[in-house]
Amino acid sequence: MNTAGTPQQQLKKKLRELRATMILDVAEEILAEKGYHETSMDEISARAGVAKGTLYQHFPRKEDLVNALFERDLALFVQKVQSSAAEMALPARARLEQILLYVYHEQRGRHAQLLQLLSQQAEIRNNLKSQNGSLHRYLEQFASSIRTILEDGKARASSIPLSQLS
Repeated sequence: MNTAGTPQQQLKKKLRELRATMILDVAEEILAEKGYHETSMDEISARAGVAKGTLYQHFPRKEDLVNALFERDLALFVQKVQSSAAEMALPARARLEQILLYVYHEQRGRHAQLLQLLSQQAEIRNNLKSQNGSLHRYLEQFASSIRTILEDGKARASSIPLSQLS
């Protein structure tokens, strides 16, 4: 039996994922404009063009929506770190610089308001801590990739004759 489902089931799943992504994009936009407390689920559903029931099927509470935004951004960040760690042709310093540049541009980019929201809203931080399963996994992946870069940098530095270091 086909475990992937029928083409119709696959299409429904894909449409659900696309709708969730669209809702997250709209929510991020509104949160950036208005802040957490002034953003309502009603406004998110209206601007996203989905019924309130549909919004609540994807995200039962505003906190769930914000958690999903942070998880999405953290997943992208970990992906960037892992990609930099895998570029073995580059020296460790260059790979770490890539990561820092990414962080710098994201801090100034579209996610800056979301990061400010995290730093300013204790209730959101506490909610994220309580949902730590996937966040913990991402942090472990991040730490592993940074460790890989640093170990590679140490190994390459130890293979350089001392006469070339000065």
